Amino acid sequence: MKRLGILLILTGIFSWTACGKRPALEFSRPDQQFEAALAAFERGNYAAAAEGFKKLIFRFPGSDLVDDAQYYLAESYYRMRDYETALAEFQFLYTSFPRSEFRDDALLGMAQCYLAKSPRPELDQTDTHKAIQYAQRLLDEFPQSPLQDSAQAIVRQARAKLARKLLIAAETYEKLGALEAAELYLNVLLEEYGDTPVRLEALYHLAYVRSQEGKTREARQILMDLLSQDISPRLKIKTLVLLRKLPSL
Repeated sequence: MKRLGILLILTGIFSWTACGKRPALEFSRPDQQFEAALAAFERGNYAAAAEGFKKLIFRFPGSDLVDDAQYYLAESYYRMRDYETALAEFQFLYTSFPRSEFRDDALLGMAQCYLAKSPRPELDQTDTHKAIQYAQRLLDEFPQSPLQDSAQAIVRQARAKLARKLLIAAETYEKLGALEAAELYLNVLLEEYGDTPVRLEALYHLAYVRSQEGKTREARQILMDLLSQDISPRLKIKTLVLLRKLPSL
């Protein structure tokens, strides 16, 4: 049923609630059960909504509303920040309903869950890689999906996080004086994630490493190129300070 059908149902729900009636979350018909659970979802009562959608799925397994309920069940858990349960529910939707119109939503939901539960950049980024994996599957499998922009945004955000992890490693080696290791991480960052915003910070650190290695000409060129780009005021100040510290050629 998906989007248009949901809007029609919501119209009925608002008419119902406007009359002062509060829908219960258990009914003898699947459409009534769905409408009541969806009303709870729209009110932001996601725990009650999840219970309502689960009742529909288990009591009316043959209804054509089951995949709709499965999507909103997963989305309810996601909005409650129970990402592990949401992941399981989105995965069930994707694998168990091959003809559902919500399969692209399920892939996006899984990508969002993995990104939401991924830890700080300096920690293990397995979940971040999985977020990219599922977002990319949406892009590949559903090229006409209206969720393409959202999937691309997840990929960009996740890649920036992976780039940040490499930058943190480079900065750590830089502080330890291990310039060769720092430069290695910076070069990997620039090669694999040169399209992310972290690239600009990486260039500054690469210039610093080159300056410490005595490669003044290369450092100066990197800094001059950096100043020609749209960089933050803070990075611009750091770049100018480092440039002034470089010995004359």
